[in-house]
Amino acid sequence: MPPIIATFLYISFILYLFISDYRNGRKASKSLWIPLIWVLIVASKPVSFWFDGGVKIQTASDYLEGSPMDRNVFLVLILAALGIVVRRQISWRELASRNAVLVLFVMYCGLSVLWSDYPELSFKRWIKQVGSVLMVLVVLSEPEPERAIIALFKRVTFLLMPLSILFIKYYPDIGRGQVVTIWETSYLGITENKNSLGALCFVLGMFFVWRFVVARSQKSYFANKEQTVSHLVLGLMISWLFWIADSATSLVCLAVGSSVIMGFRILRDNYVSIGRYVAITCVIVMSVMAIPEAPASLFQLLGRDVTLTGRTNIWSQVLEVEINPLVGTGYESFWMGERVAWFWEKYAFKITQSHNGYIEIYLNLGVIGLLLFGGIIVSTYRSIGRQLGPCCDLSTFRLAVLITFVLSNITEAGIKSTSLMWFLFLLIALEFPISQERKVAGPAIPQR
Repeated sequence: MPPIIATFLYISFILYLFISDYRNGRKASKSLWIPLIWVLIVASKPVSFWFDGGVKIQTASDYLEGSPMDRNVFLVLILAALGIVVRRQISWRELASRNAVLVLFVMYCGLSVLWSDYPELSFKRWIKQVGSVLMVLVVLSEPEPERAIIALFKRVTFLLMPLSILFIKYYPDIGRGQVVTIWETSYLGITENKNSLGALCFVLGMFFVWRFVVARSQKSYFANKEQTVSHLVLGLMISWLFWIADSATSLVCLAVGSSVIMGFRILRDNYVSIGRYVAITCVIVMSVMAIPEAPASLFQLLGRDVTLTGRTNIWSQVLEVEINPLVGTGYESFWMGERVAWFWEKYAFKITQSHNGYIEIYLNLGVIGLLLFGGIIVSTYRSIGRQLGPCCDLSTFRLAVLITFVLSNITEAGIKSTSLMWFLFLLIALEFPISQERKVAGPAIPQR
């Protein structure tokens, strides 16, 4: 099929999905388009890529400079989100008290700019961190936040899944790449690399599993045949992209997240004990991984080598770099200057992360950053535990996201200001105070 005809058909299908959803569902707020654009950017290729091919990164200096176009787009989105949040008259004092550890973490990230070797660049990246929080606030301050979250991820799926297949099949210069170390074709879709494509499929796949389980529990999944068919097609698209992405981390996370969601549905009559089951499972997994032969056997089962495709070598090397162990190198400052230049000379590919979220926090923010982030994980788990009920509501999805986020950061650095996983984590971690008017009207979800 000629690419021009394929493009017309895929765009027609995307328009059909949006029109069908608009016709069969309740209208979402126009303000939701701001965080939607943000998510579409962080989950795909940079804006500059579509206009001038993006920044040609050949040296460490090119990496530091970045793209003025991308910076300006992010700045416009941040200012727009700030305007929306200010107009909604959020109780900042109550918001800060409910999210004390998260606020401390973000403030500490900003403070760490002071000891960065590149304070200006570190500060710009911290602004994007604040922007991620503002985008989440726009979503959670909607009159019906659960409906807003559903609308957001449905629109992301409508756009990014068909376009990824279109680019892979008909525009290989955009949708495909090469693994430099082994010179094999990798499939990128609309994302920057195969791991990003796997992460996108994992997030959207887990979202669809959650919506399916909810619909089954409400006996409403087959109420609308038109939507059922379109969702089935999207599910097949996600499955196909998952298969060609060949991302073991994303596959494991999808399996774990789906098991949590479906397991919660099975254990709905004993939902109070779910925290116990999760804790016991984590202890068992950690105990098994402590056996010397177990990790190697698990990696071989997943079709991966013992070094996790070279990740363990990177971990050992970055941890040998001399930094301040207490406070790190400053917010997102480790991969700058002489350090990143040294790693680029050593590796055939241009590495910009250690492929481990916790090591990244240590390198940039030190032990203090790790302790604060651990506090966020604990407070988020406690918040979810308080709201779990005998139905597969949003709190179930939050629990699945929390567990898979913690798991995925073992082999991928998802704790970055412009990361889909970080946005998703903030979405489930931030507790938003419900106004008195919404309490009287009756919130669509339990108070967060």
